[in-house]
Order: sequence, then C-alpha cells, then structure tokens
Amino acid sequence: MKKSLDYAIILLKRVKALSVMERSMTKCQKKNEMKKGGTAKAAF
Repeated sequence: MKKSLDYAIILLKRVKALSVMERSMTKCQKKNEMKKGGTAKAAF
C-alpha cells in the first residue's frame, strides 16, 4: 500500500512539473508570436 502511494505522489509531482513547463513554454511561444507578428500561429 505504501509503495503504491509513493508511486502516485511521484506521478503527481511529474505531472505538475510537466504542466508548469508547458505553461512556461506557451508563454515563450506567445512572446515569439508577438515578435514575429503572428507567423508562428499560422504555422500551427
């Protein structure tokens, strides 16, 4: 039981870290889009 709980906590931390990374990446992308004048948005 304890082992699975530890595993779940590790997974949660990983997911949290990933979402934080994703958020900071989207922030950078938005900044880049503003610099390029929306050209990055057209590429998607």
